[in-house]
Amino acid sequence: AMTLAAATRRWSVSRDDWTLIKTIARYALVGYVMGVTNDLADARGTLLPDHYAPLPDIGFDYVPHVPELATLPDHLIKLLFIVVFLRIFLASRARRQLAALFLEQHMLLMLLRSLTVALTILPAPAPTCSYRVSAKPAHFLLEPLLRMLRPDGLSSWCNDMLYSGHAMFFVLGALFINESG
Repeated sequence: AMTLAAATRRWSVSRDDWTLIKTIARYALVGYVMGVTNDLADARGTLLPDHYAPLPDIGFDYVPHVPELATLPDHLIKLLFIVVFLRIFLASRARRQLAALFLEQHMLLMLLRSLTVALTILPAPAPTCSYRVSAKPAHFLLEPLLRMLRPDGLSSWCNDMLYSGHAMFFVLGALFINESG
């Protein structure tokens, strides 16, 4: 029979495990903060007069809009996230430290993006940007969670185009895959 002390030692959490658990909790909080600032940008974007033109964007100008591909960047982000974590867990002994390091670096970039998005409201560049929040959403703190749960939730923000979260993640993921091995 296993004693209570032996069972406790068997299920004890290491310092690296606690570090990773705390990092994941902070990551979720920072992701929520970014969602709130994205919603703030959309809400404030409804206050922009219609005569403001979006900034020129080569992608929107020359690449035809294909509705079936609208969520492709979100799927590529998910795929890159899986690749990064497979790289961490298959190729390294310092798995927990590397996972925490990646999440911490992404958190810092998300916080910078949140600050930038909240301070610079731009007209939505895509004519297909249909999801709008009112200037004063009824459930301001709940709205980001509801949006993130939708299938197209990460693609639904419209007025946050100055600091690309997709480009930020692609660059960070590529750097991390290249440098972590």
